[in-house]
Amino acid sequence: MRLKSPGALQTAVDTFTTLARELRESLDTSRPSLQQGPREAWLKWWARADTELRKLFADDELLVPLARTAAEIRALELVAPAYEGPSLSYIVRERDVWAERFEAASQRMGLLSNFVMRPGRIVVLDTSAFHEFDRFWRADWVTLAQAEPPYAPVAGLPIRLVVPLVVVEELDAQKIHPNGKVRQAARDILKHLRALERVSADPVANVLRLGDRVTVR
Repeated sequence: MRLKSPGALQTAVDTFTTLARELRESLDTSRPSLQQGPREAWLKWWARADTELRKLFADDELLVPLARTAAEIRALELVAPAYEGPSLSYIVRERDVWAERFEAASQRMGLLSNFVMRPGRIVVLDTSAFHEFDRFWRADWVTLAQAEPPYAPVAGLPIRLVVPLVVVEELDAQKIHPNGKVRQAARDILKHLRALERVSADPVANVLRLGDRVTVR
């Protein structure tokens, strides 16, 4: 899931939590109001969820499967007033699946929000950043991170180099690159990443020490 605004992490946490709760409440089989139309209750919830997710996310990782479920529920045959049988069972099952999925997403976003909000200047490295400096472990990251005027006020704060997993995977693939220089550089980079001292680990990232003020996550 890719947020439209990186600063919307807490909003995403709150949205997922709220939508999960509303789904469980709107399709609570112990409530008489459900008997007025479980399909309609689901579709009403889905319309709101779809709107809220589109505001937050730039991709359709959740939107497409959620819309597919909504289409399947819309096509169900439900006979009033009992609303019993396989169709209702399917709706209840999908309620639990999506409520749990949103609750899990809220938890993941919460962990990521805590990670981002820790003190320090975050610098996200792509694969080219490792190759740009002949020895990333010798680069003056403190100076580089504070070189541009907008970041000058962070002098003295820790520098948090963030390496996405996809970058590690790309470097690993480059170990068999046809260009010998690229191949050797990738091997050296990965070797030195593995050799860094691990400071700590949390659900989001391992924290490695690169210098007194610089960590790699």
